[in-house]
Amino acid sequence: LQYKTDSSSAVFVKQKIYDFVVSTSPVTLSISSLSQASSGQSLDVDVLVTSSATKPLENVAVQGEYPFGFVVSSTDPKPASGTLFYIGKLSPGEQKHIRVTGVINGENQDQRIFRFTAGTLATATSRALATTYTVKEADVTVTKPFLSTTLVINNDSGESPVIPAGVSTQATVTWVNNLSVPVTNAQVTVVLSGEALDATSVRSGNGFYRSSDTTVVFNSQTAPGLARLAPGDTGQGTFTFVTKKGSALSALRNPSVTMKVSIAGERNDTSNVPGTVTSTLTRTIKVATNLSFTSRAVRTIGGIPNTGPWPPVADKETTYTVQYTLTNNLNSVAGAKVSAVLPTNVRYTGVSVPSDGSVSFDASTRTVTWNAGDIASGSQTPKTISYQVALTPSIADQGNAVPLVTSQKVTATDRFTGNAITGTVTDITTDITADPAFTPDKGKVK
Repeated sequence: LQYKTDSSSAVFVKQKIYDFVVSTSPVTLSISSLSQASSGQSLDVDVLVTSSATKPLENVAVQGEYPFGFVVSSTDPKPASGTLFYIGKLSPGEQKHIRVTGVINGENQDQRIFRFTAGTLATATSRALATTYTVKEADVTVTKPFLSTTLVINNDSGESPVIPAGVSTQATVTWVNNLSVPVTNAQVTVVLSGEALDATSVRSGNGFYRSSDTTVVFNSQTAPGLARLAPGDTGQGTFTFVTKKGSALSALRNPSVTMKVSIAGERNDTSNVPGTVTSTLTRTIKVATNLSFTSRAVRTIGGIPNTGPWPPVADKETTYTVQYTLTNNLNSVAGAKVSAVLPTNVRYTGVSVPSDGSVSFDASTRTVTWNAGDIASGSQTPKTISYQVALTPSIADQGNAVPLVTSQKVTATDRFTGNAITGTVTDITTDITADPAFTPDKGKVK
């Protein structure tokens, strides 16, 4: 140790020798697992903890470090905290076993490293190793799935397909043998689940629907090519299903259908690679909300007094009430907005009910906009708005029904699916059949 003191340039030195003994670790680790696994495959990592000490060890524990892309599904025993496994007392020569099971994912030829550290804790309730004895690693090479599958829902092969409610949906499963050797006795299963599924609606094209557990099965009997898949061979299966409808669907929150696709087959075994090859794929299919938009015009009802001749007369002003209704019976909707364009001979009077400022008019584009805002999931009460327009028809319009509102469009965002909602409805004309006092002659300009 070298040191100085204040107000002195002298360097002082103190030297002391400490002795310690280097010995073998009192705990050893061994790890066994597959040397290679396909992406999406379930993987077991077995860790054997052995005491090589001459006396019992207290508070022994193992800290695991899992690689990116590995998702733990179960462990035996359960960890004391996070990935820390408490072993406790370990007698001389005693062994303890830890098994970690999960699904490994990655790109072809990615290396994944599992690392386990053995040591002791300061106390039985500690959550970090106080002393480290040994570290052991195991490498696993990720390969593309030996047998891979894809799932397409209504021509959508994405990770998060969205389907409409109550409409027949087609699912297409495709499989391929990525190995350089044949695969025999292959079977593809699709397990359907989710509260939105109408289990009685499933119809299998070239498979068998096992209704007892809502599973579609494709095997050598339904798809002969699965009996032997040569390297690079592909195949395909289809089925359809429908979601629940009406109140059975609207009672659900964030309705979805889940499909777990599995394929398994036999291959020639090689060193440390399973003879039975499997692959799984899971998709959650979200059901889009059913946002309904209706529009109409009236004169004698609607809460806004109207004036002018009815039927309308050329060169004279007649007012009408335009009514919008938005109904949402499924997922929450954000930012609902309705816009419409007024013809040249129609003006916005500025009157709306309720007069909450949600209706605006852009004179430059002649666009009326209703900012309906958010609509809660399964709303029992529709959102409505009424506003008044004034028509001044020309002589050229005599004998005809003329437009009051055109280019009506609704936009919103489905909060559950994240999808944009858009829709249009037909123009509103002076044929306002929704009014109880309407007669056919009142729709034509005089």
